[in-house]
Amino acid sequence: MAPKPKNPVDRFWSHVEKTDSCWNWSGKTRGRFRLGGKKDPVVSPYRYAFELLVGEIPKGMLICHKCDNPRCVNPDHLFIGTARDNTKDMYSKGRGVNNRGENCGTSKLTEKDVLEIRELVKWGVSKPRISTVYSVSTRQVYAVLRRENWSHVNL
Repeated sequence: MAPKPKNPVDRFWSHVEKTDSCWNWSGKTRGRFRLGGKKDPVVSPYRYAFELLVGEIPKGMLICHKCDNPRCVNPDHLFIGTARDNTKDMYSKGRGVNNRGENCGTSKLTEKDVLEIRELVKWGVSKPRISTVYSVSTRQVYAVLRRENWSHVNL
């Protein structure tokens, strides 16, 4: 195995996999890049790439992705913007419009599951047992029952 480059720029490029369009960050820590040793600052790879290849990022500004690939560090796919610009960009691309319930990429439950969970509680099934059956935490079951999550699903 080759020794780890000591220069931050060389180390950065050793973790970039270029494709025809995106340049994907492949570092072990997905969204972080340490500039040097353990006491040195940690930065996001795409911010580092932007500053390295384009220029300084004004204080308080974000680096947004045109390609919507959070691992991409290709400066042609990055632009400076505010949080509002980033949100407008997201909605203009049809993302974030309806990411509730099953449309949320991290959801483990379906609407059918939520309705079943609410019925099971009425039948006296314990919340820990329900969490085991549906492979979610007991906290998640409580959130479903209190309608903190899945409030749009009604019996």
